[in-house]
Amino acid sequence: ENNKYIEAMKDMKNEYSDYINYREYLWKTNKKITEDKELKVLFFGGSLTVGHGASDKEVFSWRAKACDWFTKNFPDVNFEFINRAVGESGTFLGTYRLQLDVIEPAPDLIFLEYAINDKYFKSTYDETASRCETIIREVRNALPDTEIIVLITSDIGCFGLNKEGKLHIQGQAHEDIAAAYNISTLHIGRLIAKESGFSTDVFRSDYAIDIVHPNDAGYAIYYNC
Repeated sequence: ENNKYIEAMKDMKNEYSDYINYREYLWKTNKKITEDKELKVLFFGGSLTVGHGASDKEVFSWRAKACDWFTKNFPDVNFEFINRAVGESGTFLGTYRLQLDVIEPAPDLIFLEYAINDKYFKSTYDETASRCETIIREVRNALPDTEIIVLITSDIGCFGLNKEGKLHIQGQAHEDIAAAYNISTLHIGRLIAKESGFSTDVFRSDYAIDIVHPNDAGYAIYYNC
């Protein structure tokens, strides 16, 4: 059934298809929504998950828009949204925060976003991969029914690589670990680079407040993907 799902998703070509790697279907999340009528969603990442740059981060960030999508599309479901994002944090700090901020709340679904901050901390590929895997492995061990989605972001320094369809090394580490654990990924950093025409000037004038943090229009692109 999962293979049929993946093939179906590949056939559903749209403007975001090249930026989504579909892997395991979110069976347990689907059951929580359709049968149990409750879902606990946790957001774990840096300032791009906090929503820095949005005019109102609780309305216009991709995180807030995702929460709004859940509640509007499933009005009969009891949702709990937990924001555990901290600006200027990467997987190094994330591994230390994991038990208290992620495992103890026991979410059903986690959105994980740390790739660009791992770049800013100058983590090597191996360091990034090890820490990303630690987070995913510990969640899987402690919360086997919890599902994860990995978001990979970037900044204007990555536009050259993004134009070639590539990721910065820390983003690639996140991608490779997610693939190893059969977790779907969203390359929202590559997408916003493309929407900017890979122009740093366009990015900063139309979609962001600086070299990395989107404005409301930029967060809308993240959310749409």
